[in-house]
Amino acid sequence: MGKRKSICKRGHNIVEVGRDSSLHCKGCEQERNTKRKPAMDMTRKRSELRIRGIKNPDGSPFTVVDYDRTYQIQQGRCAICNKHQAELDTRLASDHNHQTLKFRGLLCFNCNTSLGKLGDTEESILRVLAYLRGTL
Repeated sequence: MGKRKSICKRGHNIVEVGRDSSLHCKGCEQERNTKRKPAMDMTRKRSELRIRGIKNPDGSPFTVVDYDRTYQIQQGRCAICNKHQAELDTRLASDHNHQTLKFRGLLCFNCNTSLGKLGDTEESILRVLAYLRGTL
């Protein structure tokens, strides 16, 4: 096996900063984490702002507390496909009626986007169901 470099591509002295468990320069890893943290905070902030525009069925604002309560009621599962949060790459989305902004339930990314692509109407979903029944 060849001799390891003492200076990384970005100029960190690896002898001083060390390597992480996967043998990457710790200096570079710290820089990546510093850049990543504000982006993650902004994503979290956007999620919270999205929730604020949604209303509960009674018309009151939908909050993070409502999200947590619904999460417990649904036992951490998507209301459509029943997949648990632990099986998913992203957190469950707050689904709502786009006309009334009323909250309907928590859905996984795939179910939420599929519903949106179908136009959020019963008619379109019934057409999909009729199509599936006719082709089975």
